Amino acid sequence: MKPVPPTRRQPSRVNAGTAAARGDDARSEAEQRESIRRLKLDIAIAGNETLCALADRLYKHVVDCIDFGALSGVEEMLWHAIDHAGLGALDNQENVSRRMIQHALSRAIHDPWSWVRETPYGITKQEERAVRFDADCWFCIAEEHASDALPSPSVVATESDDHCASCDELVREWRERHATQLEAAADRRATRERQRAGRGT
Repeated sequence: MKPVPPTRRQPSRVNAGTAAARGDDARSEAEQRESIRRLKLDIAIAGNETLCALADRLYKHVVDCIDFGALSGVEEMLWHAIDHAGLGALDNQENVSRRMIQHALSRAIHDPWSWVRETPYGITKQEERAVRFDADCWFCIAEEHASDALPSPSVVATESDDHCASCDELVREWRERHATQLEAAADRRATRERQRAGRGT
């Protein structure tokens, strides 16, 4: 059940005076150094014909790795969350939600932990989301409701349980370590199913 987004905004207008009015750079010295390092790398790539050709080809494959449909769904949730917070007019004027998505993508790319899988092979996405579930997070709640159309994590895990002995042991230990969160997620799902049954939906 995906939240219904507010009316789609008009094209954003850039507030050109904001940056100029600041006259300073709020970033830390480390962030400024990293920005300069990236700029130098961009210049080096742009000046190398071989790297430019590789970059053009790479772009198409990177795009294929991104689930833009899922991103669109997250952006719809964000529209609704911003509107619910009473900031819908600001979002319509300045396109805040789109900038927040862009910032989150950039942060994910540069975050070294984004490239590390912390869960063993065999753990489902539903189980990962159950463990990181935050009852105060609009997105966690919306994702959990949307996942109700999928088989429960335990069913998915049983049907795909064809891993090596070491993998199976890692999966078992992970589920035991997070048993409380997984049981809480199962209880929340059962509650939603009873509520839907009571409404005849």
